[in-house]
Amino acid sequence: MSKIKKLTFIIGITFLLISCGKNDSPSSITDKFLSALTKQEFEIAKTYGTDDTDRLLDMMIGYKKMGAEPFLQDAVFDIIDEKINGDEAKVRVKVEGRNKELVFNLEKEDGKWKVAMNKETINESDANIFDLGATNTDTAQVNP
Repeated sequence: MSKIKKLTFIIGITFLLISCGKNDSPSSITDKFLSALTKQEFEIAKTYGTDDTDRLLDMMIGYKKMGAEPFLQDAVFDIIDEKINGDEAKVRVKVEGRNKELVFNLEKEDGKWKVAMNKETINESDANIFDLGATNTDTAQVNP
């Protein structure tokens, strides 16, 4: 069995086990959202996002159609924790190979948690999801 098939099998089993457990928690929704993104299944990812998130995913679909490199295809994520405050939540995610963590905002819509991303939340983040895979070309160093 090839590495890709083994990895797909392990991810599938993990996804199945997680979805049998706490399938509606902010962490679980974030995990499902990221799993769909890594598989380039943007329409599935949309089911876990707010309307604003859907619009951002539509842009990603457009980039993919224009021949852009696959987005997040090889990224490995580890959910660190979640904090719930009423109908809002924050889920911290570590991305293998990156120093900074991603923080996903979630909101409850019709009683279900949804990943809430928009242009403003992406620009405010130090380690946003759309930055993954980008090359930092800034060679200037800042001395304290």
